[in-house]
Amino acid sequence: MKANGVGLVPEPGDEVYTPAGRARVIEVQESPHSHGVVHFVRVGSGLGRSYNWEQYLAAQQDRLKRRFGGV
Repeated sequence: MKANGVGLVPEPGDEVYTPAGRARVIEVQESPHSHGVVHFVRVGSGLGRSYNWEQYLAAQQDRLKRRFGGV
């Protein structure tokens, strides 16, 4: 993961937790937003679905990690 000024953003190859389970990041796209830039993280599982990292998935990591038995 790399720092983005607000927190850490995953990079391709990193593992993150999604509502479907643990998944490997295959792409990260930056998108302009009214509050700056947001990152959309595309994962290999879930048919290549993209998740908004800052506004959704980052805040869910601890909960999803517990749900799916991560360490």
